[in-house]
Amino acid sequence: MRTPALACLAVLLLAASPYARSQTAIYCKTEAGQLALMSARVVVGAPQSPADLPPAAQLPFRAVSELFRVAQDETINGYCIPFVRAWVYVSKDAASIDAVSRIAAAATSDTWTAPNVIAVPMGIGRTGNVLNLSGVVSRSGFNAGQTLYFRIGKQIIKEGGVDPYVFSSRLSFVVPPPPVVAALPNLVPRPTSASNTNRALFAPTGASFGVGSESFLKVPDRFCANILTAGTPGASYTCGINQQCRRLSMSVALGPVSYFSRNVGAAPAGQFSISLLRKELVNGVPTNLVQVSSHGVKGLAVNTDSPPFSFNPGRTVTVFQFPDDNPGSCFTQCDPKLAGCTPAYQEMEYRVKVDGGNSSQGDVLESNETSDDEGNPMGSL
Repeated sequence: MRTPALACLAVLLLAASPYARSQTAIYCKTEAGQLALMSARVVVGAPQSPADLPPAAQLPFRAVSELFRVAQDETINGYCIPFVRAWVYVSKDAASIDAVSRIAAAATSDTWTAPNVIAVPMGIGRTGNVLNLSGVVSRSGFNAGQTLYFRIGKQIIKEGGVDPYVFSSRLSFVVPPPPVVAALPNLVPRPTSASNTNRALFAPTGASFGVGSESFLKVPDRFCANILTAGTPGASYTCGINQQCRRLSMSVALGPVSYFSRNVGAAPAGQFSISLLRKELVNGVPTNLVQVSSHGVKGLAVNTDSPPFSFNPGRTVTVFQFPDDNPGSCFTQCDPKLAGCTPAYQEMEYRVKVDGGNSSQGDVLESNETSDDEGNPMGSL
């Protein structure tokens, strides 16, 4: 099946037999069809190794092959191309590469392997009788300047029995160095959602407390730090067994939001802007996430922070404490998850975005690059 005589037979069959052109439904399933596929040249011209192609992170290979030694019509081409697979075999050792054809010829299974040889499938693009093969081998285990040996192989899919293989001659190349990766800045916002820097600004906990028909939503206790001395008494209410419990309230200004940027890249950053966006709930209606603060930065060295910026939200909330019934806890009115509740104000979300700064590549939208370029000082409420 792998002798020169059989290859010549395949060429004669293709050139002379009208059966091959008319019986396309079974053509490549026959022994004659498999011989015809095997007789085609594995490579036409010189294949391209990584030394011939532009520098790449991995080792690319390209080769031109043919489907049949004698071109056939498109009906036969289209039917027979699924019966062909292509491989590139690479090794540090010339003898190991030479051995793949002997190992394939003696194989008793289609899953044969060759010692010290990496086998990688190649993609096949077909135009008529021309096959364009391409494959990529990992650089792992290979060094720049090292000589590697390779062969291109074609596997002919056979129904029943072990698939036959045909191979190119042995070729070699010197591993080129990987491409030089340009050093670029990478601006990231700070704080991020995981930092909790501004998390306690106004953060409902999700726990609620009821007094009569009213609901109250728990917030960080620090908002009620001075309420026992500075708070305004409200109407008392009945709690426990006919006990009158106090209700205190006070207005609290929300503190400023801090934010900045850090250059975690490998090159200095050019001019960029850093912006703060906010989303609120006003009288129960959420606003859009809109920019509320922005600053320009002339540049930033590697592994350095920009100046810190601060935004005063200019908002106040009314907080409540029930020192007799629920001492130490701080609440705001009311719990929006409960029916009939329309909170006067809730601070929902802040985001930090950084734009520009990649001066060597032109300004880009850093905030659109990856998730590390967008922070949420509030976290998720």
